[in-house]
Amino acid sequence: MAAAGVAFEVMELELGDRRFDISHRSVVVGMVRSDTANGSDLVACVDALVTAGVDAVDLGGVDLGGVDLGGAIGLVRSAVGLPLWVTTGSASVAAACVEAGADVVVDPTGFSDPGLLAACAAAGASVVASGPGGDVTVSPRDAVASACERLEGLVARAAASGIPAERIMVDPAGDPVHRGLPLGLGLQVSQVLADRGHRVVVSVVTGSHRHRPRHRARYARAGWQ
Repeated sequence: MAAAGVAFEVMELELGDRRFDISHRSVVVGMVRSDTANGSDLVACVDALVTAGVDAVDLGGVDLGGVDLGGAIGLVRSAVGLPLWVTTGSASVAAACVEAGADVVVDPTGFSDPGLLAACAAAGASVVASGPGGDVTVSPRDAVASACERLEGLVARAAASGIPAERIMVDPAGDPVHRGLPLGLGLQVSQVLADRGHRVVVSVVTGSHRHRPRHRARYARAGWQ
């Protein structure tokens, strides 16, 4: 919480045609459950997320019981008007997804496909710079520094491609289960990048049970007030 009387610079995040002021709040992104079996289950899952009050829906990047990513985007787009996130490192898949109605592309490969950023820029889509974490074989301080340097390099590449700052986010942890950095170091990277004015995505896992998949969510925020 921010101390009373302390003013923070306004920071906005653009997802599709929606603009969020994340100076004092997070944007909550609900992630579709990994056991979604078909189209009707997908819509039911998304309806539950909407009822829970999410600001956006993350469809992930894998087939959902025979519902391909493009089909999933169409189904959800017709059901809800919230911004939609997808995950892919392929420029052609990204282009197809944003054409189908996706608003945000999460690239876990660190923009390894050079055409992905151009496709997102042309479509007005937002991007999340992610990818493997920092080098855990060095000291914690150096690991944090190297992770920050790599992610800020990805942000610079996205900006150079014509994507405005309001549509560029960073996710230091990447996958909320299989992290490149230990949790503590990942949070330190998030803190440093937030302090430097980046739009930071924080991934969390909740509701773990041995017979049910974990529920996942992402939070896009400006800082840690």
